[in-house]
Parts: sequence; C-alpha cells; structure tokens
Amino acid sequence: MPATLDNARQMKSPLLYVVGDQEPEDLYRAREFAASFTAPCDVRVLPNCDHFYRGLERETAALVVDWLRRS
Repeated sequence: MPATLDNARQMKSPLLYVVGDQEPEDLYRAREFAASFTAPCDVRVLPNCDHFYRGLERETAALVVDWLRRS
C-alpha cells in the first residue's frame, strides 16, 4: 500500500480530507498530510466522530456536497 504522506507531494487536484476527532491521529495524520500537499487541501475534523461516521452520515454528506459546490 502506498505511503499516503509520501504521495501527498505528487497530487495536483484540490482535496477534501475528512477525519473524525475520535480517529487515531497517528493513523490519520490529516494536518501533516495537508502540510505536505502541494494543491489546496481542506481538512475538516468532525466532532464526536469515529472512523465510520456513525450517526453523522448526513452531516458528512452535506460537508462533501458543500465542498464540491465551492470547488
């Protein structure tokens, strides 16, 4: 599996990185990824959210749709 942080420098398209605040930061290093990303990278941390976004499906979908409309 490719190293996500290593590949961040190669990506050229804008990116939305959604992560839950209950996800292990050492596994989902959103801010470090965004700092390595060369294109625009919008990091959104969802409160009270685990890796599966249980109970926050609508909020997550709305966040993605809003980001796509603005991009």
